[in-house]
Amino acid sequence: MRINPENQLRLLQHDVLEAERASDRLQTQIEQLIASNRDLSGLLLAADRRRGELMKLIVSFCRLIEATDASSAVRTLEEILVAVIGTEDFVVLACMDGDELSPICGMGPTFASAKAHPPRKALALSIPFENTMERTAARWQNTDVAACVQMRIAQHVVGVIVIGTLLVHRESLSVQDQEVLRHLGGFAGTAIMAAEERKQWTRLVIPANG
Repeated sequence: MRINPENQLRLLQHDVLEAERASDRLQTQIEQLIASNRDLSGLLLAADRRRGELMKLIVSFCRLIEATDASSAVRTLEEILVAVIGTEDFVVLACMDGDELSPICGMGPTFASAKAHPPRKALALSIPFENTMERTAARWQNTDVAACVQMRIAQHVVGVIVIGTLLVHRESLSVQDQEVLRHLGGFAGTAIMAAEERKQWTRLVIPANG
């Protein structure tokens, strides 16, 4: 039985059209798979970067807790501000005797300014405890700074962390940076004081109730 050439041509055209449609569907699936892999790679890289940052932060805070004296605790605080927050322009001020805040560590123009013109203690009391939690800029002595956070022991203000600027590759404080600063504000003062007293602790004392 002979097949009509026209019918044969139509069948061939139909097969070609179906093959093209299948090829288009396959191409779409391949593109979707590539996009998914790209997104997954981005998520994995971000997760790995975040894991590295968390490990660095955990190690830094462990060193702060385990500091053997106040000086080493202050040096560790400096290292956290430089390596974790990403600044080389900051000052840590302590409420000591007298009416002025005393710079205990820092670097850059903000540190130099605080040494030349020590701020009054009243400024430390006027700073909201979570000054940087709602925004990425703060005011310190009529100057815009990247962050300004109270240091507290219990309900007492014992100092201030002032970050003038961030390193050039840092655009602004991230949510994680702000979280770190909040923890430093609430914990660093206690860690510094405890480091100096720890040498005298020889036993665990738990006060009796009442």
